[in-house]
Amino acid sequence: MKKKTYDVNTVTDVFFGKYASSSFPDAVEANEKELGEISKQEADIRSRSSTSSVDTNNNNSDSLGKDIENLPEILNRKANLEAHTNILQAIMKKIASREIPTFFEMENSLINSTGGIITDKTAIIELLNDPLKGNINDKIRLLILITITLANSSTNTNDYKASNSNIIKTTIENEYEDAFVTGCIGILSKNNETDSNINVDYTEIEEALGTVSFIRKSLNLSSPLNYMRNVGNNSANSDAFSSLFSTASTQITSHATNLIAKATNFFSKFSPMFITKVVESLSEGRNCDENDTYCYLDAKAKLTNNNNINKNIRYSDVIVFVIGGGCYNEYFNLQELLNHKLAASGGGNSSTPVINSNISGNHTYFPRNILYGGSELLSGDKFLEQLNHLGNNNKKI
Repeated sequence: MKKKTYDVNTVTDVFFGKYASSSFPDAVEANEKELGEISKQEADIRSRSSTSSVDTNNNNSDSLGKDIENLPEILNRKANLEAHTNILQAIMKKIASREIPTFFEMENSLINSTGGIITDKTAIIELLNDPLKGNINDKIRLLILITITLANSSTNTNDYKASNSNIIKTTIENEYEDAFVTGCIGILSKNNETDSNINVDYTEIEEALGTVSFIRKSLNLSSPLNYMRNVGNNSANSDAFSSLFSTASTQITSHATNLIAKATNFFSKFSPMFITKVVESLSEGRNCDENDTYCYLDAKAKLTNNNNINKNIRYSDVIVFVIGGGCYNEYFNLQELLNHKLAASGGGNSSTPVINSNISGNHTYFPRNILYGGSELLSGDKFLEQLNHLGNNNKKI
């Protein structure tokens, strides 16, 4: 089957411009609504033009003439919206084929585990071991989270021993890594099954294990899992997906159809990330653990009064700058925070993009505006590349 290629002009594309910063469910709903409206306009014009010979009313004829003149523009808008429909469907199929919602559930269970205890060991090993679920990066990401979780486990504390700058792995870690290797070998073999003469290159697997080893050594010094706790859960209405998913589900297997239902919930949840919780707590002047880990600098305060600085001040304008690399995931998570606060205050709906924008009205929530930036913006794959470089750099010297 020939693949279709779409060139989305991010400057002139009206739909992209309106919904690029919206959540996936909102983009799907808007696409379905606008496509329905534009199709109705087209059908109405064609219907009126077919009966125009019977109607001799000059006013109606003039109106129809203007509508016919606008028909090319309407058809262009329709073609653009249909392209976005195909793109959205392709994204959902890709998510289903990689079983991203399954990985998401497993990763969330690890992040939210108590005391670093992994309760879904069998399911996680099966997921790592199965070459038909996820790609190599999906499995690397899951293995990294397993490593971080186990490093925070009180039962595994005594198993982490330093020996010549190396950290001795626990038996359970070996089990997870063995499952990871088995699954990745299956993926690489599957990718090369069209040509049996091609030797499978296992370098990617070896480098992935080097990355995990680097993280394990780093965790011997500090444990960042406490900063990754994911709290909050808001299930949005997912009815807007029904039409789009029904079309997609006819083209994929029943198993993938079940995954699409899981993907619907996956995209409909709002879970504040660590950076979002920090911004919310500090801007609202609430006493919290995060408040104690940040410096409070006030140029107007006297040096002798630094110990008496009032930290319980509320801020409507916030600048967030991430040193070492930010990501769009954090940016959009902060945006969702503002959207939910705006909706809760009665100032709009939760799909209204408000980040970096001035909000009119006497709203009492904080923060109201957030400017987000970083030393660089990284995708998930780019971040894994950096970890890979750090974990395998010594081998290449």
